[in-house]
Amino acid sequence: MTGAVTPPQDLYIARHNGVSSQDWYGSIDEVRIHNRALEPGDYALLRTALNDTLGAGAASAGGAVSLLPNPMTGESVTLVVNSADVEALQFAIYDLSGRLVHESVWHIGAAATWLGEDMAGRLVANGAYLVRLFARYGSGSVLDLGTHTLFISR
Repeated sequence: MTGAVTPPQDLYIARHNGVSSQDWYGSIDEVRIHNRALEPGDYALLRTALNDTLGAGAASAGGAVSLLPNPMTGESVTLVVNSADVEALQFAIYDLSGRLVHESVWHIGAAATWLGEDMAGRLVANGAYLVRLFARYGSGSVLDLGTHTLFISR
């Protein structure tokens, strides 16, 4: 929808395929409305700003990171670190405003799964999210593997 919303016109937020039985009912804590579609470069700027705020480390030092599938189109995404000596993974999911959406416990092994839920167990909306990933190694050291972009399109 573009332009002004005037009664009695309905405004729907997060309607799923036009099915009214799946309307979203709840409160909204923050809304950002842009006067244009965000470009890929805008996401990069937001990601850089979040890295600066959170102090993200270098991903190359800990091995290649994969988010499978990306975009997430189903019920879950698996975060994988391609490094033989990873003992456990922990991750945090942020929206593009930098708000923490979900924080995991340590997952044993080099892979962890996220079900696309916030910390209250509600499915998050479609869109772009930032995944901050940490790996614990057999030596006991913990490495910040940086921030990675995940797209959700269910």
